Amino acid sequence: MRNSLLVILKNRKDEISPRMSGLIAGLYEDWISLDERINTIASTLIGPGEFDRLCLGMRVERIDDGILYVFVPNEDCAAKIEANYSGDLAAAAE
Repeated sequence: MRNSLLVILKNRKDEISPRMSGLIAGLYEDWISLDERINTIASTLIGPGEFDRLCLGMRVERIDDGILYVFVPNEDCAAKIEANYSGDLAAAAE
């Protein structure tokens, strides 16, 4: 979805008003900022080295009751996150 915002801005620039274009660009920037914040939180919980190893390609599903639910690239990553960090993170493989 995030990448779709830039495609919309590029491919439909003649159809989108300047105001709407600004709103879409702002939404994209907010999304990037949120991704960075979530990655920082996960890195802090897991530790930077483990985060880089386990969470490459991670995608956030939701945050619920203090648990960060994420999708990771494979089942091995998901299993390691669940085994070691189940109090803070819930992971599922895509």
